[in-house]
Amino acid sequence: MGSSALILGLAWFGVGVTMIYGVFKENTKCLYPLPILYMAELFVLFSRDVVMVWRSEPSYKIAFLDPIATLVILYVTLHILMSVVALARLFQHEPLDQSVMDFRRLKADQELEETDELQENSFPNVS
Repeated sequence: MGSSALILGLAWFGVGVTMIYGVFKENTKCLYPLPILYMAELFVLFSRDVVMVWRSEPSYKIAFLDPIATLVILYVTLHILMSVVALARLFQHEPLDQSVMDFRRLKADQELEETDELQENSFPNVS
């Protein structure tokens, strides 16, 4: 494993931890490292492709010359950016008040009377 792969792996691990922390604490500043690191890695991929074209490498090794790979890169880029924007917009709004489930305990007599009333009201009188 090369040193650049190790550095990028550690950077992605740090970004992942920061992203999880930001989601749990609802901190938008912790979301920014994800698109920044992704764009940096996309720039490195683009630079690699330019060098490979310059050196006349085979076209199947070049990511941006493959139409399927280019569509996948475009889709993933848009998905990451829109996810970060959506999370940031969610964090800006106040959370909705959650309703408290209020259960009442009824005696057996009350339950039978209420179910009888419900059954009488649910079936119309056909006389």
